[in-house]
Amino acid sequence: MAKSTDQKSTSSLKATVHKIWHGFGRMALFIGIAILTGVITAVFIFFDSSKSLIVPDVKGLSKADATNKLVKLGFKKITYDQTQYAGKSNIALRTDPDSGSLAKNLGTIKIFISEFQGIDIPNLKGKSENDALTQLREDFKLTDKNIKLKRVYSSKKVGNVINTTTKKNFNPHDDVLTLEISDGRDVFAIGDWVNKPFSDSRDSLIAEGVTAEHITITYENSTTIAAGFIISQKPDQHTEYHVKEPSDLRFVVSSGSVVKTGEMPSLTGLSYNDAVAKLTALGMASDHITYSGVKTSNVSDQSIATGTTVFFPDSYITLVMAAPQSYQRAIDQIDPKTLVGTSATSAITTLRNLGITCKIDFTSTTSVAAGSIISAVANGDTLELNVATTPSSDVPNASDTTSSSTSASSASRPSSSRN
Repeated sequence: MAKSTDQKSTSSLKATVHKIWHGFGRMALFIGIAILTGVITAVFIFFDSSKSLIVPDVKGLSKADATNKLVKLGFKKITYDQTQYAGKSNIALRTDPDSGSLAKNLGTIKIFISEFQGIDIPNLKGKSENDALTQLREDFKLTDKNIKLKRVYSSKKVGNVINTTTKKNFNPHDDVLTLEISDGRDVFAIGDWVNKPFSDSRDSLIAEGVTAEHITITYENSTTIAAGFIISQKPDQHTEYHVKEPSDLRFVVSSGSVVKTGEMPSLTGLSYNDAVAKLTALGMASDHITYSGVKTSNVSDQSIATGTTVFFPDSYITLVMAAPQSYQRAIDQIDPKTLVGTSATSAITTLRNLGITCKIDFTSTTSVAAGSIISAVANGDTLELNVATTPSSDVPNASDTTSSSTSASSASRPSSSRN
């Protein structure tokens, strides 16, 4: 009985081992087949990728046609490079590698595609049809295939361009520009041009088809309407105007105000030049303006009170300039030391404007530039200046005193030599 049991166990174990081995063998077979398939595929890919093809010539083809041609020959990877070009857009220019050369079919083929840099068509509105066409043909080399004329019923002048299709980056190889040309019409309504620039109304009327000889103008003075603006018009607003039966359009235009009456402004605190500029702008003659005091100071008072109504062209005014601050003398406002080293010509001009009398001596020296002030000393009401001159100068005798009316150029000439 025991022997029979052992035999059964042994048979069962053998059956189990046989099943396991049989299953493992089948799995190993499958794995082997998979590995073999992978190896074959890799070998195929290797040999396929190493296949060389001749790159075709695709120049002049569209982007789509050039791509299809390369794909049909077996090229797998295609890229593009947009290139500025003066011809048509979206056209193949060349390839990299170049046409005729060998390239791997799995390698990259780059196609250079044209990208036209267009032109901007200017605003042709208001030009005559002939002028617009001439400009387009001569300046931009457009031909009849690029230009379309569209006749439009309009009140604008017959034969004038009234609109164009928007053409930024216009490509004359592919694009068409439409010009809308006015066919004109007989009647339009007059607009309201009062208190508007006459030049604007004239341009608008001519654009409507009115000829220049039927636009008349007269001028009137006005204190309310700016110069060049319309005071009145005939016919009035909304009146129908017949272009084919023209009549005169009459405008009265402001020439501005010639009556220079107004209130005297406050000039206090202004410089002499600024006060003169303000008065002459109001119509006062410059030779009607005088001053008292030191001209280079500021206005402290005026002979015509602020707010007085005056007729500026016939008015006269005296500007009271501020007096020197300390001792009521101009010379007391000058620090002589600040003149040392400056140009004698400039200094004397300034002193003359201040009403200061100068006494000038000259010293021959090479240590200071000729014409420069070596020293300056106030002596009573006189300012004594010592001016450098070159040693080689021929120095004549000098007068002892130079008044404020002496010219700067004469003061800069050496007249004596004194150490």
